[in-house]
Amino acid sequence: WLAVSETRQEESRTSAAIITLAELVRTCMEQSDNFTTVAEEIAHVKKYMEIERLRFGDGIQCRYEVDEAALPLRILRISLQPLVENAISHGLKPRGCTGRIEVRVTAEGGTLRCSVEDDGVGMPPGRMQELLQTCRTEYVYANQHVGLVNLSQRIKLVYGEQYELTLCAGRCGGLRVEFVIPQVK
Repeated sequence: WLAVSETRQEESRTSAAIITLAELVRTCMEQSDNFTTVAEEIAHVKKYMEIERLRFGDGIQCRYEVDEAALPLRILRISLQPLVENAISHGLKPRGCTGRIEVRVTAEGGTLRCSVEDDGVGMPPGRMQELLQTCRTEYVYANQHVGLVNLSQRIKLVYGEQYELTLCAGRCGGLRVEFVIPQVK
């Protein structure tokens, strides 16, 4: 409320950012287990994107394609947000924080397919393979790409080898990161 009292506007960018950040922190503190629904995870990503838009402006657009059938399914908490954060930090930020991010979640054939794709600077294929290898062999103490390594290890701890993680060039340049896990209701 300090920002509101200092700016005298509850609708100021500073106030909006702090209020949204407080909501994100509250959500994280209220978690009782490591799982949430896809619907709640998407809501979390949208809150995160509100903060990033306040931070970088409207040059970053985020589109969501989520199957209705996927919304009630269980997913690891904070699994899509680190991928969106990476898309901004590594894909869009190097070119001035402008571009598009697409978040897709589909439920098909007993699996949940989740992807985050940006149209940013991309990554050379050799580097993608190195990063995937790091995800298979390193743990959260890795020096770079801690978010992706952490997510990979969390998924592996829960699902064992019943998951896939892929990195590939996006349809409009940039990078697509995708993970596939078994459906859990």
